[in-house]
This record gives sequence, structure tokens and C-alpha cells, in this order.
Amino acid sequence: MTKASYAYEQLKKEIMDGTLEPGEKLVVNSISKRYHMSSMPVREALLRLEQDGLVQSSPHRGACVHRCDYNQFYELIQVSVALESMACRLSAVLIDDTAMEQLEGLLRGMESAAQSGDISTYLILNDEFHMGIYRACGNKELFSMIRATHRRTYPYTSIALHTQGRAAHSVEEHRDWMEALRQRNQEKCAAMCRTQRLESYHLFLDFLENCLAHPEDAQSKYYLYSYSDAFAGMDPEAIHTSIQTYREKMKAI
Repeated sequence: MTKASYAYEQLKKEIMDGTLEPGEKLVVNSISKRYHMSSMPVREALLRLEQDGLVQSSPHRGACVHRCDYNQFYELIQVSVALESMACRLSAVLIDDTAMEQLEGLLRGMESAAQSGDISTYLILNDEFHMGIYRACGNKELFSMIRATHRRTYPYTSIALHTQGRAAHSVEEHRDWMEALRQRNQEKCAAMCRTQRLESYHLFLDFLENCLAHPEDAQSKYYLYSYSDAFAGMDPEAIHTSIQTYREKMKAI
């Protein structure tokens, strides 16, 4: 096991068992000393944990154990669908050949990562692909709002992409998206964006349902009761009802 893998597994265990609490700051130097290793493997471990949705980082605060709000996620997805669909309509008309070539390169990388099962690389390339489309909209204010919202939904949507077979299916969706861009089809681009965002939301709810089906599992307990306080004090039946309510609300979009 590499040092980065060891740091990843240990930090994940400490987050899951509550040793590291939601909101707790993760200082690279302190962790390095505690694990008797340099800062590089710790940074790699934190990046993987961020891709898992367990750690959140920002330029000013650094990394911390992510504290989630499932109610806020629902609201952020609504905002994301509106902003990103608008950007896709603009990008379908304004995107140039250089940007299209960059997207083609990213898509090839995503396909390779999906085939090899390298979800960490896939997540990075997938994020760059989406940002490449939204950046082409030509509206800096719109792109800035999308990036801010996207960063806040990432911990949830990254979990969805860990679903078995999801990466391969996602590659096919992105191929169709590229074709819609080539055709300058504004409505199809916007519709595909909307579909992907809503799918990521429902996949996350599927993940919570799976946790509910395995209540004794340590990971299930963490995501149901520690990752967010949305289900605090609820019994399994009440949690299930709450999840279904989230699904019903999204039908309004």
C-alpha cells in the first residue's frame, strides 16, 4: 500500500467513525506529522476524499470534513439546472473549434478512465468537460455563478458517479452532448444538461436508499446520520418518506 493510499484509508476511517467531525479543519502539516509522512501523500489523500464527497476545500479555508445539508442540495440542483441550461443554449451557438477540440480530448480521457475503472481521474475530467461547455457561453457572470454552485453540489454528485457502471453510461451521454454541440442544437444541449443534473440528484437519493437498506454498515450510518443532520432523530420509515419527498419535489422542475 502506498503512503497516499494509507493516508486516504486512515482519514476515511476517522471521518466515518467520528474521530474527525463534520466541519473539522484538516491541516496537511498536522496530518503529515501524525502519519509520519511528507505532505504530498496527504494532499493526494485529501484530493481523493474530496472526490468522494467526504472533504470540502476552498482557497481561503483549506480542507475540512464536509458537513452536508440535503435540503440545500435540493435547492442548489434547482439553481444549477436553470443556470447551466441557459449556458448550454448560449454555448451551442457561440462555441468555437478550439473549445470543441478541447472537449474532444477530455472526452477521450474520460472514456479511457471509465474503461480502466479510474473514477478519480474520471471525476476530474468530467468536471473539466462541463466547465469547458459552460465557459464557452461567453457570459463571465453566468459562468462565475455556475462555478460557485457547481462547487457546492460536487460532494453529492461525485458520490453518484461512483455508482456501478455509471461512468461508462456517462461517457455515452457526453458523446451525445458533443453531437448536439456540433449540430448547434440549443434545445437539445439544454435538455441533456437538465437530464444529467436531475439524474445525478436521483442517483444520490438512490445511494441514500441503499444506505437505508444496510443500516448496520458503518458507511450507511455515516451518510444517514453524520454526513448531514437532515435525518436526525428519524427512524428508517421516516427517512424513507423524507427521501421520497425529495424526489417528488424535483418533479416541479
